[in-house]
Amino acid sequence: MVDYTGDTASKSESPLVLKSAFIAVDSENRETSVSYIGNRVEKEAAIAANYIGSELFRLTHYTEALKFHREELSYNEMIPDELGIAIANRKLGECYTELGQYEKALSHIKIFLDITASLKNKIENQRAWATLGRTFYLKYVQEQETNENNNSCNETLNKKQSNLI
Repeated sequence: MVDYTGDTASKSESPLVLKSAFIAVDSENRETSVSYIGNRVEKEAAIAANYIGSELFRLTHYTEALKFHREELSYNEMIPDELGIAIANRKLGECYTELGQYEKALSHIKIFLDITASLKNKIENQRAWATLGRTFYLKYVQEQETNENNNSCNETLNKKQSNLI
């Protein structure tokens, strides 16, 4: 007998769901049950990777968070879970945004936007547009700061040059 102690299932399902799937393996629905168990294990792994990545992001460890969100994406692609794939892409985009890698961020956010639109998920679609807007804004701010620094350097160089002449 397998002991199902500990929280191994998502918030919406109890360990009893997995236990009933194991029991069903011995019944006539063997192939469906094995597939279900595999998908549940992969979904649990995706949930865990999302949680760890989110905590690392919260602690501003963006590079480490990327590793877990890539893992989350991989598990969701195995299932396949379209909403999970979308959310993993959003998380990757957010990490890349914080790292200042805007082109990579925008490619992941675009995937997030496309999937949420195709799923007609209004909440996640709104979140996709907000994330996209924030990324463009931060990219703009960085470009403005870079231009100001370049202008300041040019002014300094021009002053030094005029002092030499």
